[in-house]
Amino acid sequence: MGQSTDGFTFCYPYGDYDQDTVTILEDLGCSAAVTTKVALAEVGSSALLELPRINTNDLPVTGPTKPNVWTRTAAG
Repeated sequence: MGQSTDGFTFCYPYGDYDQDTVTILEDLGCSAAVTTKVALAEVGSSALLELPRINTNDLPVTGPTKPNVWTRTAAG
């Protein structure tokens, strides 16, 4: 018996995808996929198979770091 793929997540290699790729992931039961588009995903309004993300290099690396555009945006 094969292993179920329902509910898996996916990261597009090098951020490369198109509508055919999205359709294949839908057909396979993928729950969410991240792109290399730089932005914060908005829960409930972002397409779950085309989620943007932020690069970890844009985040503070120490606790007492001043807020940046991403931490201020996330805080509201």
